[in-house]
Amino acid sequence: MVLVDGTAHQLELIQVEAARRNITIHIVLDIVHVLEKSWAVARCFQPATDLAAEDWVGTKAARILAGDAPSAVAALHTEADRAGPSPEQRAAADKACRYLENNAAFVHYDQALDSGWPITAATATSRPTGPSTPRGNANVSIPHPISTNDELRP
Repeated sequence: MVLVDGTAHQLELIQVEAARRNITIHIVLDIVHVLEKSWAVARCFQPATDLAAEDWVGTKAARILAGDAPSAVAALHTEADRAGPSPEQRAAADKACRYLENNAAFVHYDQALDSGWPITAATATSRPTGPSTPRGNANVSIPHPISTNDELRP
């Protein structure tokens, strides 16, 4: 299992190395990068401080985590068409959609989680602090799957 950020060069190097070693690998796109792209699109439609943007991103993230990235991307396209954003906003939305479309093979988070694989290299911990704490008060700790490049060597 290899966790990636989705850059084409990185993916190419990983796939070439796996082929060279004649091994099967499972590639998973780090969910943090997907969320960053989702927030970029949300900012095209709502101010970053608008709580509706948080709900919007959460809804898209839930669909993606459930294994339904294609319909989430289709919804992003539809909403961009409907919202009539500025050319700059539309370009940002289209860029985020292309990123998700180009990495569609690597965002099967439902399968990754079912297999016990991490979906992020980051360790995120959210501690409840009271009423002002954002939704999702659960403590979450996701281990880093590989700590050094030495672990990749045969």
